[in-house]
Amino acid sequence: MPNPHILQAYLVIINVVAFLVCSVALRGGRGSNGNGTSHGALGLLTLFGAPIGVLLACLVWDPRMRKAHVALVFEALCMLAVWALIAAHIFGWHRFDINRLRQSLTENHTVLWIYLATVNIVTLVLFLLDKTRAKAGGWRVREAVLLGFSFIGGAAGGLLGMHLAHHKVRTYYFRFGLPVMLVIELAVVAYLLQAGVV
Repeated sequence: MPNPHILQAYLVIINVVAFLVCSVALRGGRGSNGNGTSHGALGLLTLFGAPIGVLLACLVWDPRMRKAHVALVFEALCMLAVWALIAAHIFGWHRFDINRLRQSLTENHTVLWIYLATVNIVTLVLFLLDKTRAKAGGWRVREAVLLGFSFIGGAAGGLLGMHLAHHKVRTYYFRFGLPVMLVIELAVVAYLLQAGVV
């Protein structure tokens, strides 16, 4: 297991670097990244432990979350959840225990199940509504809203909506992002259940 102090220092340094690199990229141009820094390179920073730096830069330089940066923001949010689970285990806040998870599944978690059912139904409706509005040429549900509801627990509803309405299936950050969000949500729910949080 890595030394927690070394990991802490690494995470601080890489997040500061990511904030600076992302700030230059977001200020450098319109659309994708005018100075040549690709979203793929910024996404790699989130993968290697810098989602907070990327998110802070996006909040500072693009608070309205333009469509050009929505994928980067949600990639950073997903990696923030992954890194939070890793940090919780490494720093010993609450180590994952499969036996505690099995025991927790026998307990009553009505509020959690109601929340998950509600957010998935709302997400499904939003995807279907957006497809209907796209066909009619009317106002649309923002991609940030669709991804936001998917991220907060509605990924299964979003995936169902994508496939029922054949909507957003060609947009890479929906096609690949929602399955990743679903896996992360399952991991987070499992972690919270075994930790006794929910």
